[in-house]
Amino acid sequence: VVRRVSGPFNVAAPGVLHGEDVAPLVGADRVVEVSRAAARAAVAAGWHLRLVPVGPGWLDMAFAAPVLDTGRARRELGWQAGRDAATTLAEAVRGISDGAGTASPPLRPRHVPRRPPRGRPVPEAGIGR
Repeated sequence: VVRRVSGPFNVAAPGVLHGEDVAPLVGADRVVEVSRAAARAAVAAGWHLRLVPVGPGWLDMAFAAPVLDTGRARRELGWQAGRDAATTLAEAVRGISDGAGTASPPLRPRHVPRRPPRGRPVPEAGIGR
């Protein structure tokens, strides 16, 4: 930034994603609507059973995510996003599924077993191996 400007600026990828946009990015064939309470209860149960790496607070944060107006950043700074929202989410999903991450516990790097392509049988796990 080489211009003298003051105050906050919103920076965000353009576009608002809806369920129909997100479903193919996470490998879903369709969108199933559930209530916020049911989704939160499922995530909380998964968290307490140590089946999911994030607690219900992350879901609460997702429900409260604002839509940002980046017009001021474009006008005063000449800023524009290098990627759209769908591309950004696709990269995040790919990183999560590949086990990439950071030091944050929900985002820590980990080994992720490769899943067979959709429609192919899952090899049986050998007991005692």
